[in-house]
Amino acid sequence: MRIAVVGATGNAGTAVLRALHRRAEIDSIVGIARRLPPSDRAPYRGIEWESIDIGAAAAPAASEAALTQAFTGADAVIHLAWLIQPNDRRALLRRVNVEGTRRVLAAVAAAGVPAVIAASSVGAYSPDSTATPRTETWPTRGISTSHYSVDKAAQEDLLTEFVAEHPEIAVTRLRPALIFCREAASEIQRYFVGSAGAAALLGARGAPVLPVPAALAGVQAVHADDLGEAYALAAVSPVAGAFNICADDVLDARQLASAVAGGRRIPVPAALMRAAIAIGHSSGLITADPGWLDMAIGTPLMDNSRAKRELGWHPHRSAREALDELLCGFANREGGQSIPLRAARAAPPPPAPGTAVTGQIRRTLSRYLADHQAGATAGAQHAQRAAELFAESEAFPLLSQIAAEIQAERDFVAQLRTRWNLTGPPLRRRAADAAAGLYRTVGGHRTRATGPEHPLLALELLASAISGKAGLWRALAEAAGTARAERAPFDERIRAAQRQLADIARVHARESRRLFARRGAQSERAGADRARTAREEDALADEWGRESFPASDAPAFP
Repeated sequence: MRIAVVGATGNAGTAVLRALHRRAEIDSIVGIARRLPPSDRAPYRGIEWESIDIGAAAAPAASEAALTQAFTGADAVIHLAWLIQPNDRRALLRRVNVEGTRRVLAAVAAAGVPAVIAASSVGAYSPDSTATPRTETWPTRGISTSHYSVDKAAQEDLLTEFVAEHPEIAVTRLRPALIFCREAASEIQRYFVGSAGAAALLGARGAPVLPVPAALAGVQAVHADDLGEAYALAAVSPVAGAFNICADDVLDARQLASAVAGGRRIPVPAALMRAAIAIGHSSGLITADPGWLDMAIGTPLMDNSRAKRELGWHPHRSAREALDELLCGFANREGGQSIPLRAARAAPPPPAPGTAVTGQIRRTLSRYLADHQAGATAGAQHAQRAAELFAESEAFPLLSQIAAEIQAERDFVAQLRTRWNLTGPPLRRRAADAAAGLYRTVGGHRTRATGPEHPLLALELLASAISGKAGLWRALAEAAGTARAERAPFDERIRAAQRQLADIARVHARESRRLFARRGAQSERAGADRARTAREEDALADEWGRESFPASDAPAFP
């Protein structure tokens, strides 16, 4: 069998690849993603990789054609791709998640694929104020104040239309609960928590107390590998219809507090907690917006008996085991091999000194590295924001890769200071942390451009930061001689900085031409793109109501 997987590098996608590799029936796998993973590492090894943007704004027909070609000859397509951040780019999320699904389904039909398995979610379900587990017959109109839920409900409508138009194609919808595993810790931290330090505190059960919404009926979860097995079962022996995928146990407030805060919890009115999340999100302290709370409280608990009965699927880990594994990943700042799963702390170890660095050289080098680390922390955050400004551009995979490299290099500097005993005085360490926090809170948390020139300025600032970093590597290469340490790792980073600068220069040149072309089709296309974005946002508001946007009013909680 030949299986194509769209969105094959994230939490669910990586688990699906592991499950497919275990199936003797499957002899070839096509992996589709915007940002391709290292193809020499498991489970990405042995996959035919295609880089396709399913939500491309500039060339939707080309995107659909590329998908059709990739799907040709496949026995089943597993569609997992879903964009969660940046969640203040509402039209972008809608285009990737809903219109992207439409393109995937059109390509499935055009390529003559006999089966498609789509990733829906518990978030697609309509509100339920009871604690009664619901079957797949529960309505899927979503939670109107959650952009994720609204788009999952819209995806369900597309699937229903596709079933009516193509009865010859088996359409399976998996509706998983929260998907946890150790290697997804850094991805989940970036999407929902924001600070790696705060996530590590949760993972170490160091939270002083867990605020729990009074209206929360419970939390369901599934381990990523159990979910991957469900997709593999559905691909090998397609069964049309919807299936709830979750572990058998439900995590109540007591169990959640036990896992995160040593059992300490306090019930909080949902409206008050929503207001606190809104403040934290608007200030950049957390990345989740209030719609995620609305969905957690509003969606029903799920009955998973149909998946057991008709798919032959059974969870091997409880929800509590999956949560504990995620928290362990938080504590150790773990991640995976792909860019979406990259670890919050993934730097290779720096070279060990052959002799202690002492005296005036130690004091000078200690101050020098402390200042560079403060700048590197802010620079890593800016690199990520700069990449997000290009989320709709063909440059996004490249800039995302550079952002991941810069984060790893920042961690390399932190480890180097520790290994060479150059951590410096506590006051300077606190100043570095404060500088990074100030950047995140005041200047770094918004990704929406203030004008068409903003992405160009972000590239220039990023190039300046990389140039300074190249100077750091050159200085450390010289210092390696004093410390009798290996010089090669620093020379390697000098070359990496040069490559990064060359890549950014190419993106900058292309963006400059687009921005400052005063005549011709390029300028007209840029204006048309901006007008189309405005029309998309207006159409979304008309179709779903202003309440589907993150700045919406709070719902009425019981």
